[in-house]
Amino acid sequence: MLTWIMIVVLLVVITVVATVLIGRNGDANYSKATKGNIKRLTMIYIILAVVLIVGLGLYIYFKS
Repeated sequence: MLTWIMIVVLLVVITVVATVLIGRNGDANYSKATKGNIKRLTMIYIILAVVLIVGLGLYIYFKS
């Protein structure tokens, strides 16, 4: 189980780093929409975190 947790954490870290690296390279037109994009990305990460935590909790609950 620890292996799966580490895989999920690694995927989240890779995704966050990739998003930040992609977000660094902006152009003039993109910067106008950045605020909305950041809000959407933040919501995606929050939803993903909740889903992962609930999934992990269910897995631990039913595994026991």
